[in-house]
Amino acid sequence: MAQSSKQAAVKNNNKISQKVPENPSAPNKFGLIGLALIGVVLVLILFGFVNFYLGLAVFFVFIFYFFFRRHTWMLLLLAAPSLVFGQILAFNVSADWAYEMSLAEVLLLAAGCLLVLDLLFRPLQTKIKVNQVVLALMVYLILTLLSFFEIEVFRYYIYSAKIVTFALLSYLLAYNYLDSARKIKYFLYSLAITGIILSGQIFYKFYELRFTSKIFFERNFIVIPTGPLALVSAILVLLVPILLATFFSFNKNDKGRIIIFLSFIVCLLGSFLTLGKGALLSLAIGLVYLLIVKIKEKRLASVLFGGLFVIILYLFFSFYFTGLFTRLGRLFVDSSTQFRVLEYQAAWKLIKENPWFGLGAGQQLFYYGRVLAAGYKELANNYLIQSMLDLGALGLAAMLFIIVSLAKNARRVLAQAGNSVYGVLAAGFAASMIVALINGLVEVTIFAMSYGIIFWLLAGAFGSLENLKKYEEDISHRNQL
Repeated sequence: MAQSSKQAAVKNNNKISQKVPENPSAPNKFGLIGLALIGVVLVLILFGFVNFYLGLAVFFVFIFYFFFRRHTWMLLLLAAPSLVFGQILAFNVSADWAYEMSLAEVLLLAAGCLLVLDLLFRPLQTKIKVNQVVLALMVYLILTLLSFFEIEVFRYYIYSAKIVTFALLSYLLAYNYLDSARKIKYFLYSLAITGIILSGQIFYKFYELRFTSKIFFERNFIVIPTGPLALVSAILVLLVPILLATFFSFNKNDKGRIIIFLSFIVCLLGSFLTLGKGALLSLAIGLVYLLIVKIKEKRLASVLFGGLFVIILYLFFSFYFTGLFTRLGRLFVDSSTQFRVLEYQAAWKLIKENPWFGLGAGQQLFYYGRVLAAGYKELANNYLIQSMLDLGALGLAAMLFIIVSLAKNARRVLAQAGNSVYGVLAAGFAASMIVALINGLVEVTIFAMSYGIIFWLLAGAFGSLENLKKYEEDISHRNQL
């Protein structure tokens, strides 16, 4: 009996090993092909057949792939923190148009190229995971590309297409490469570091402004390297729930918890100091979901901590409480709210004139300058309205498809996690998604590049938790999450 079971096991192992035939000479051929390609790129650069910087980028992609391809996921860890440097590259396309790129975009493009190279050189070993969210994003991207025939200004079209492309790329890469407990843990550390740096930039900017009333009433015009203060505030409230859940889910002996907790505190403080009405409301709803609905055992501790946090804020930042109460008291009469109403009226007028196919991707920037104010080039402060302006009813349907897909994926992950070690972490991801979807109804969020990259990386990591069975052994052995 034992002998027969051993023979069956051997047969099964043989079957598994036969699925991907091994060729002893394959690694040598693989290396030779890589060296040949690197040599060709160098020759093209030296003789000026390709742009120097483009050729150099291709050269480094090949180098990284052939020597470090197993560490492609690390590029995703660097993407979010690198957003704090702002735009680092600019290519002059025409006299009035410079195409700009951030370091995060460069890193994500590099990771995407490495994935493509894997498909070319290692097709049997490379499998790309695709879920409904990926398909929904692909539908939105196709509609965006097809809207080319409706556009008025080409550079606005390129900007809009770039936003959607990086949304798909960020989600797809995170969903495929953040495929273990260890990788997800380091990704969460990268988000924590991002939050600390962004909060630090906000604190320094406030110090430069000497804490004037501009902080309260000119948020959209105060800019740090990552973007306007209102946008950075939206990023911080997106990070707060997942950071808090990460702190609760980490082992108490894990020294990294102090980094997570510090990031949570400074992100929470930065969110309050920026005094974004929509941001704070969405954060409150997200935290209620996380602490009251999902993590009931932490309810008392959270309430006590929240009360202590508010008391400390009131004692040391009473100036901001005055500013917050002033903003809330002028909620329906301040200039920001009144202009927001005019913006929505202009959007509705444009939507009625172009109900089915919209204005064309990115063209809302052009039309707002006509119907709102000359030179006004701000995105719509609502992602549903933005999708209708860009792509009409088809765009709205595609956006709703994306939201429903995210919700279905979240529901599946939460159901699988249950009361396991992933339950708290999954609830934190879900709370951050709730914050994003609510805040995006009154602010520019997922259609802004810096916010969009963080959001879709976060959503992709959340989606990768769908394969919980795959991580159980990793967790039990490493005790990392």
